Amino acid sequence: IVSPSSALDWLKSTYLWIRVRKNPTFYGVNSMNDKEINNYLMKLCEKNLNELISYKLIERVGSSLDLNARLSTTSTGKLMAYYYVTFETMKSLIKLHNEANNASLEGKSLADLVMLIASCKELDDIKLRTSERAILNDLNNNGKMPKQKSSQAALNSNTNLIRYRFEGKVRTSPLKVNVLIQAELGTLGIKDFALHNDTMRIFHVGQRVSKCLLDYLELKYGADKECSSNYFRPDLSSFRNYRTFESATLLFKCFSTQLWHDSPHLFKQFAKIGDALSRTLVDNNVITFEKMMQMDPVRVESLLRKRSPFGTNLINAVRKLPRFDIELNEARVNYVDESQKKIDIICKLLNIHVLSETKKPIDPN
Repeated sequence: IVSPSSALDWLKSTYLWIRVRKNPTFYGVNSMNDKEINNYLMKLCEKNLNELISYKLIERVGSSLDLNARLSTTSTGKLMAYYYVTFETMKSLIKLHNEANNASLEGKSLADLVMLIASCKELDDIKLRTSERAILNDLNNNGKMPKQKSSQAALNSNTNLIRYRFEGKVRTSPLKVNVLIQAELGTLGIKDFALHNDTMRIFHVGQRVSKCLLDYLELKYGADKECSSNYFRPDLSSFRNYRTFESATLLFKCFSTQLWHDSPHLFKQFAKIGDALSRTLVDNNVITFEKMMQMDPVRVESLLRKRSPFGTNLINAVRKLPRFDIELNEARVNYVDESQKKIDIICKLLNIHVLSETKKPIDPN
């Protein structure tokens, strides 16, 4: 689609064209004449194309005043198409960026972005069922399963709490999605079949939308025209920009790992380790990769009640994770402006000798 006329041609290849011709009065067309139907569809195309232009998702090549000019997709529009994000959700991301740049605000927190994902258009099909309210309300209040009605006791008793609680009861679908996101990130172990299926769908959509948000902010904050397209130099000079970008980065990390960014349940990311085994490791203070590498495989198998070579395989998997060391040094230069400093950042790969034993070659740089 490169013009309103080509958009009209595309609409004629869809089922909408057949429906309008069969029942024109339903769409406000008073005649079954093809000319009248064409005029209606052309107005529909122009309306939606103008709305896309207003949000800078597409643009007119050449003069912006020429209504017949060729249409082209912008970088933001390509992101929307690549991540298969709805127009309503993309408008929310654009609005968030505009609000984050407002000087009167302090940027968006992680809690704000979790609520943004919970309210996105892609999750409108997840409804709040009456039978789920007791579980969700109890989760929001203290992070534990309800004691009454054992048939609804779908959540394991756990000391983890919902990190960002909200006042009142869960009365809407976005609040339900919000609670389920936090329950999964907090490793509360949702076992109810319907809620578990909803949670899987939420994280499938959430990972896609959160990545779109991160790339969109990177596009807006990292537009350094003097550098190559693969080089990212974020404009995070203001605290609100930095806070929003940091929150978006943490949000995508949370959705990718299905854990909070600072969760002690690190080993839940490994194969064959679920909520129960992860909780056992946390209860025994095995919450870092360094601690796991120092353990004896037999001890790991004893804690998790697994047979050999489960412990050896888990420790080897941890050892093959890239381990980085970062050094920050202030450069020795004569500053013209004392308010600005030059910092050298040195990133080293510490276990390259272990990674070199894998099938894929490792670039030491």
